[in-house]
Amino acid sequence: MPAGDGLQVRKTVTLWSTSLQIPECSTALVRAVRNEQREAEDLWRCLDIAAAENIEPTHFDTNTTLRGLRAALWRQLGPNGAAVTVLTNELLQDAAARMRTRLRALLTDVAGAV
Repeated sequence: MPAGDGLQVRKTVTLWSTSLQIPECSTALVRAVRNEQREAEDLWRCLDIAAAENIEPTHFDTNTTLRGLRAALWRQLGPNGAAVTVLTNELLQDAAARMRTRLRALLTDVAGAV
């Protein structure tokens, strides 16, 4: 995944018995470079993939990289997160509130609290 300075970032995240190639999740680690709708959607997709793979908060406790990824996901998708603002920017108030609630619940179920 290209970052603003041309740096290529690709992570292989091994969780539980599943090895997932999730370049979308590494977006959370470099997202400060760009603030685009596509990257915000990639982060949401990352959580959906992790939920489908039955990833739980305890999986993020296994190493420093995953703990850092959890913190980055919370910065982006937690309350007042930069990605949440991008994702809800053009929604009506009720729809935006539902999306924020869904994202927060998904984030808590998958990554747990920081």
